[in-house]
Amino acid sequence: MSKRPPGLSKSRVLAGEQCSLRLWFDCFDPGLRASPDASLQRRLDRGTQIGELARERHPSGVLISASYLETELALEQTANALSDPSVTAIFEAAFRHEGVLVRVDVLERLHDRRWQLAEVKSGTHARDVHVRDVAVQTWVARGAGLEVSRAGLLLIDRNYVYDGHRLDVNDLFRFEDVTEKASAQEEEIAELTRSLHAVLARGKAPDIAPGEHCSEPYECPYLPHCGSHVEWPEHPVTDLPRIHRPKVARLADLGVEEIAQIPDDFPLNPQHKRIRRCVRQGIDWASSSLLQTLADVVHPIYHLDFEAFSSPIPRHAGCHPYDSIPFQYSVHVEGNGGAELEHREYLHTQASDPRRDLAKRLIADLGERGSICTYSSYEARVIRQLALDVPELARSLHALLPRLWDLLPVVRDHYYHPDLHGSFSVKSVLPVLVPGMSYEGLAINDGLMAADLYEQVLEVEDDERARVFQHLREYCAQDTLAMVELRRALRERATRPTA
Repeated sequence: MSKRPPGLSKSRVLAGEQCSLRLWFDCFDPGLRASPDASLQRRLDRGTQIGELARERHPSGVLISASYLETELALEQTANALSDPSVTAIFEAAFRHEGVLVRVDVLERLHDRRWQLAEVKSGTHARDVHVRDVAVQTWVARGAGLEVSRAGLLLIDRNYVYDGHRLDVNDLFRFEDVTEKASAQEEEIAELTRSLHAVLARGKAPDIAPGEHCSEPYECPYLPHCGSHVEWPEHPVTDLPRIHRPKVARLADLGVEEIAQIPDDFPLNPQHKRIRRCVRQGIDWASSSLLQTLADVVHPIYHLDFEAFSSPIPRHAGCHPYDSIPFQYSVHVEGNGGAELEHREYLHTQASDPRRDLAKRLIADLGERGSICTYSSYEARVIRQLALDVPELARSLHALLPRLWDLLPVVRDHYYHPDLHGSFSVKSVLPVLVPGMSYEGLAINDGLMAADLYEQVLEVEDDERARVFQHLREYCAQDTLAMVELRRALRERATRPTA
């Protein structure tokens, strides 16, 4: 007797639409899946938190307690809740249709036995893949006999302002109706699910090579496995910064995968031509005006970097969801001649609003004259927002803006090395220009991790809090020291001839 193929769920349908091999692995060889990195896991945890918060909009709602492995029990509990007129909302309602099982985040009773179906997302706008998500659920729920008159997304409302006292979950979320769009996809979804059932019934994994589908709409967790069997180009054409997809497709039609193979008569912008030359010859490049550009600073030079958190759930009065709230900065000050180096820093260690105290210290630490070196325009945006959030300090904060000097475009427009692989981030540039200096070995090594850990330890009073604060100081200081060393390395490179 042959074994029945595994069933489908909403997530499996969406995974299978992205790549049928991904669906196959999910069903038959999930051990090949890469574990989510810390950043992805934090996003998943945040999504779970937002989903639970959305339930508070319906205090009398009923949660289907059966787990995702207890299918029959979940279906039974859902049927009981649907038949009880006193139940105004159901969370994690289970429905099955044509071998596809879904669990609906929020099912709200309307009138005349009709229901509103809502998928909760932690974002502020609907993406096509989110609408597809709702469409799958709507098709299954209607197929199972539920009268769904309205279907949509519960999104975070960016216009919501927290009063500092009580989080209003009704105003925090907004419902975006996608009923028409979802309904229009039902026949397509029916055909898709039939094709996916056929894939699982074949008894053999699909033969699909890695490609653009591996990262659209989400990065596939099996890419490390599939990619391990592929010999990737050392310098693929996709390393060219901001190269348009049609150009990549044209090069693919010519059989060109490597930057060095791009024909001389193929249309490239000046930056891409430079990169091709560097890759072909295995050399770096520095512009003839690099030294002069680096001289466009006034001592003392303040190297500035902020760390900030951005949460869908506002923490402080007057904040919107996803407002960027700076909680830390580092400043390395280079005196006249460049020999003197002083470090100044601020880290808000309390659970209170950090913006006013941070702004006061920032103004004092940056003095009244001298260039303020940054890496990207992010610091300018933070200062402008601080001026709005702390109006009594706006004049002093605005006075900082003309002094800002961005090192990123200096690197991007005046230097290239093949080992950059098209990236001009600090973490890419630093080990190339300053060998031996990198972010490896730091307990915190990226801004998202810094923000997440900061928020996590704010309410904690133990040794872990002190350790995280120390790691935050080390990471932020590394960012500004990196700018000091990059400027020095670029000056040295500018004095050597370019081949």
